[in-house]
Amino acid sequence: MTLDQKIGQMTQPERAHITPGEVKRFHIGSVLSGGGSCPGGNRTADWVAMNDAYWAASMEEDADHVAIPILYGVDAIHGNANVRGATVFPHNIGLGAAGDPELIERIG
Repeated sequence: MTLDQKIGQMTQPERAHITPGEVKRFHIGSVLSGGGSCPGGNRTADWVAMNDAYWAASMEEDADHVAIPILYGVDAIHGNANVRGATVFPHNIGLGAAGDPELIERIG
């Protein structure tokens, strides 16, 4: 890998600020959806389409680009509340304060 490719692999821009084409051009290693950042109408199909586009760009191999699958991150400290219909649980400190290990086991 070139130095530019290595630098790109250590970079994680927010999804609103990078296109799939730029993922390939700059050899980006991961993309993040920060708090409140969601694609399109925030439907499951929108998330799948967005992630598929980033993945496809990361896997296009040519003389200037090594095919390395991209990682995708979501700022989901409260759980995946950013996805419609998702189940949201209290913060871990609140769950721990409940003093109910069986509840934590059921939540996963």
